[in-house]
Amino acid sequence: MTNRLVGALAAFADLGEARTLRQVVEEHLGPRRREYDVPALTEAYREALNERLDPVGLSVDTDDGVYADGWVDAEITTELDDALYRVDLAVLAERHRHAPG
Repeated sequence: MTNRLVGALAAFADLGEARTLRQVVEEHLGPRRREYDVPALTEAYREALNERLDPVGLSVDTDDGVYADGWVDAEITTELDDALYRVDLAVLAERHRHAPG
């Protein structure tokens, strides 16, 4: 079965003021964002979200599109918000902090 685009992430999930996952990451880091590898952190965040979403047949691509693998029984908005809530961005961020020096 092929994935079908169901819409943009920002249309389904509560991202606050952000419109993309990268903006979510940047807002989370705030003024300290230069201390982190933001592109790598954003990709790690997307991968962690997709791990949470895979069991319900959803995924988020690198352009922040939400895809469904065939018919999705779950409420898309609820599943996305749950995944965003459960993935610990602070823990991921520490793994992508630049080494001091």
